[in-house]
Amino acid sequence: MPGRWQPVLEWTALASELSVLGYLQRGERTLRWFVDDPVYRRWNAAGEAREAGAPGALASARDGGELLQAWRVEWRRRLPRSHADEAPLLAPFVQLIDRYVSEARVASPGDGSAAIGALRERLERLFRRAMLEPTAAFAYLALAGLDLMHLRAETLRRLLFPRLAPAP
Repeated sequence: MPGRWQPVLEWTALASELSVLGYLQRGERTLRWFVDDPVYRRWNAAGEAREAGAPGALASARDGGELLQAWRVEWRRRLPRSHADEAPLLAPFVQLIDRYVSEARVASPGDGSAAIGALRERLERLFRRAMLEPTAAFAYLALAGLDLMHLRAETLRRLLFPRLAPAP
């Protein structure tokens, strides 16, 4: 990734940590495994993420919605000035993610699998179309995130229901 794209790509890595950061910012009890993780340990050192090194742009968020919004504002701020020219498919990528997040907020629990499948299909198409631009990296990371989400769900399902057959 070109150097001018590094700040936004590095910020993107933080997206997977937003749920933990929100947990800490709510003042929830420290989980034992947080101590083993150097980032979580730093965030939780003072017992509260706001005071313990949470990324400045996110430190004042009070709930998950504010946390996500603050993350997105900072993500957009870190985009290179030339992003519209260099990555014309970035706007459709952002719209695709926005659409999924909006639909997920109002979906019933049984709709999740279909929504994720549709998102995966759209991301795969976008990834192929964006191969020669920086958008491909963000589409790839989103696809990897979906894979990790599926792995987490399947691991949990197998732990809770060991006699069930693996999910497709």
